[in-house]
Amino acid sequence: MFGSVARVSGDSRETDEIAAREQLSLSARVSQEVVRTMKDLYGRGPERAKTYFCDEYIFCTMSGGLTRDEETMMRGGEHEAVATTG
Repeated sequence: MFGSVARVSGDSRETDEIAAREQLSLSARVSQEVVRTMKDLYGRGPERAKTYFCDEYIFCTMSGGLTRDEETMMRGGEHEAVATTG
């Protein structure tokens, strides 16, 4: 199903990170990549993420990661403004 790729690198930190990722379950690896992508794109990401597989669908639930201003806006009912900023 999934193959492994051997990488040769002089950076032992990169090798350690690869080994750590290989120890994680597939759902944990998907969650990590979603969080990493959000951080790369938006400068911040969710505090927690969990991935579920259901037939041909993949669901990733995320929570946290809003700024204090965004949290205040959400409590004030300005959901649309928070969703469109970024």
